[in-house]
Amino acid sequence: MPRILFFVFLAFLFWLLIRMLGGSRKRDDADAARRTASIPPATPPGIETIAQCAWCGVHVPRGDATTLPDGRVYCSVAHRDAASKVATPADRGDA
Repeated sequence: MPRILFFVFLAFLFWLLIRMLGGSRKRDDADAARRTASIPPATPPGIETIAQCAWCGVHVPRGDATTLPDGRVYCSVAHRDAASKVATPADRGDA
């Protein structure tokens, strides 16, 4: 009988050791996943970012867009020119 209890106790210790080692690995994996999720992925080469036209709202690749020095983005030269022809309240003196 004492021999059986000894092996049961040994099996329990082995199970406890495996559980402790497996649990710490799962925690480490979860911590690593949480850390990598907070880092934004870098844009791979060959992928362009998308910008929205300030005039019509169409989304175009940045390489095809017309950008003004103040940061406004237009999908075409025609929309850039149309936006520059519209008088803003500050231009009319209403502001």
